[in-house]
Amino acid sequence: FQFATNGCFIIGPDYQLMENGDRLNFNAAYRRYCNISGPAYFNGHQSCIVLPDPSERDRYYLIHNSKYWGDSAGTAAMLYTHIDMQANGGLGRVTSKNNVLVGDSSIYGTVLTAVKHANGKDWWLINPLLYENGYVRFLLDSNGFSEPMYQYDIGRDWDPNGNYGCAAQFTPDGKKYIRWNSDDGTFIYRFDRETGLLSDFQWLDNRIDTSFLVFAGMAGSGRGRACR
Repeated sequence: FQFATNGCFIIGPDYQLMENGDRLNFNAAYRRYCNISGPAYFNGHQSCIVLPDPSERDRYYLIHNSKYWGDSAGTAAMLYTHIDMQANGGLGRVTSKNNVLVGDSSIYGTVLTAVKHANGKDWWLINPLLYENGYVRFLLDSNGFSEPMYQYDIGRDWDPNGNYGCAAQFTPDGKKYIRWNSDDGTFIYRFDRETGLLSDFQWLDNRIDTSFLVFAGMAGSGRGRACR
C-alpha cells in the first residue's frame, strides 16, 4: 500500500494525510461533500485513476474528475495531481495538485480509464464526452500529458441523462475498449494502441429497464474474447 484518496484528500502508507494532500478537487462540490455531507467526494463510478510517471520511478499521476455543484454525471474539469513517493522517507508528498487537463464540463464524470501505449512504456488515458458522441484522449509520456485529442461520431449516441452507474474497461491485451450502462447497453470498439483511435464499433443490446441507479463492474478475458 502506497497511497489512497477519497476525492477530498490523499493519505500515505501510514494512513495519515500526505504532505500537501489536502483540498483535492477544491470547488463548491468539495465544500459540500467533504465538509458538510460527509468525508468523501462523490463524483461517480471510475472518476479517478492512478498512472505511473513514465519519466521517474516512484512518482505517480492521480487523474481525477472534479464535479460541479449538483447530482449530474457531468464534471467541472478533468484534473491531475503529481505524487512523489520517494519523499519523506517513503511517506510521500504531493508535488502539485489540481492541474487542469480539461477545464470545462464537456466530459462524462465517470468511466475514466487507461491502457499502455504500444511502446509498453507510455499510457493512453481516455474519457467519454457528456453531450456529444465522442471521446477525449491524452498521451502520458516522459514529457507529461499531451494536449487533449478528440474523436467524434464513432458508434451510437450515449444518453447524457441516462443511468450513470456505468463501467468501462480495456481488454487485457489493450485491443478493445468496452463501455456499458443499463440505459445504453454495451459499446465495443477496437482500439489502436499506437494512435489511440477507436474503430469498428459494435453494439450489444443488453439494456436493463429500470428506474434505479445500477452500478456495474467489468472485466475482460485474457484473450479479449469475452467481457463480463
